[in-house]
Amino acid sequence: MGQIIAVMFIIVSAFVILSSQLRTDNLLYVDELERTKEMLSLIDRSVGDYILAKEKMGHINFDLLDENKYMAANYTLSGSGFLSKIEFPHSNIIWQIIPNPNDNKISYKLLVDIRNNVILSEKISLSEKYIGEQFCEKIYFGEYIYDSTVYDAGNEDYLGGGTTSDGLFSCTLYKIK
Repeated sequence: MGQIIAVMFIIVSAFVILSSQLRTDNLLYVDELERTKEMLSLIDRSVGDYILAKEKMGHINFDLLDENKYMAANYTLSGSGFLSKIEFPHSNIIWQIIPNPNDNKISYKLLVDIRNNVILSEKISLSEKYIGEQFCEKIYFGEYIYDSTVYDAGNEDYLGGGTTSDGLFSCTLYKIK
């Protein structure tokens, strides 16, 4: 009888430990999604400031936003022109912004690379779809483009060929001039 109680105690203890670990993992995931939303919000506000200063949407890129002090945050900039990208501290999410070649007067495109973010990449398909649909489409009324991969200077747009689970996607976001 004592052995049965001991085994049950071990099973219940293991379940409690596993359950608390799952809750911690889910909290980290939700926190990282919230951080991602804040990064997107900061980028969009910077684009808004750029527009308010009567700048041309057809030239927008992170190099230009950085050079003219429109980005008000701690980030690392790499590349130049339309190939420039930023990464915020401790996020490992890479952002790249270009004018929308189909309508560079009121919209821009943002390539998001979440492949190196440890927390989001554990659920990469869910993360990509959630950020695209919940943030790009529902919060910012933009368009989620799941198959974007890299910037092509010849076409002045992001190339397709990606999937819903490769950690690369873009958002077309609209601004009112």
